[in-house]
Amino acid sequence: QLLIDKQPYPALLRLLNNSNVRVISNAIESIYNLLLNGSNTTPPNTEHPHFQIIQEAKGIEKIFELFCKDRSSKYQKDDACLCLGILFRAQVIPWEMKNSIIKHLKTLLTDSNEYTKNSAKLALEELIQNEGNQKNDDDDEEEDDDNNDDKE
Repeated sequence: QLLIDKQPYPALLRLLNNSNVRVISNAIESIYNLLLNGSNTTPPNTEHPHFQIIQEAKGIEKIFELFCKDRSSKYQKDDACLCLGILFRAQVIPWEMKNSIIKHLKTLLTDSNEYTKNSAKLALEELIQNEGNQKNDDDDEEEDDDNNDDKE
């Protein structure tokens, strides 16, 4: 809590635009660790305690931007995705992020790194606290395909 009182998020979020890949990696990893620590302080079916702080700093957009960048490394994308998964616990992910975040988290469940697998599982568990995240648009497409098969 002492660290959060120092308001580290605005500075860490600014570092996501740095030209040095290591600085970006360290910044997103630090954000993830702070969010993970914050998750442990409140019940999982409540809004993440740092959500408002991150949102006010436009951090959700900055983290999602890092996730979407072609030049981001696998680890940067993974950490950004994990951050968003934890941040949106017990809340619906905005539709423009939902499919790509949930799909990426699901792919991380088979990652060769055990820590990454467990982190993805935790993030997905956090997300399913809200029914709106339990189904994504890809599921709708599969159902539509199934319904079309019935009509033939």
